[in-house]
Amino acid sequence: MKYRNRTDIIAEMLESASGYSITKTKIMYKAYVPHEQISYYVQLLVENDLLSFTQETRHYHTTVKGQRFLESYNYMH
Repeated sequence: MKYRNRTDIIAEMLESASGYSITKTKIMYKAYVPHEQISYYVQLLVENDLLSFTQETRHYHTTVKGQRFLESYNYMH
C-alpha cells in the first residue's frame, strides 16, 4: 500500500461511513486504519462534525459537512 497522508485517511474513513451507519471496527477495516490510530481519527472527525455517532446503536455515519469534504477531496484528486 502506498503512503497516505492524513487527508487521504480521513477521506477513506468518511467514504466508508457514507450512505449507511457503520461501526468503528468496520471503518477501521474498510479504510485500512490501524487499531492504534482509529480512536484518534474518529474523535477528530466527530469533534469537527464530519462524522456523527449514534449512542443507542454505537454506529457512525458521514454528516452533510463530511459529504461536502468528500466532494471537495474527490474534485481535487
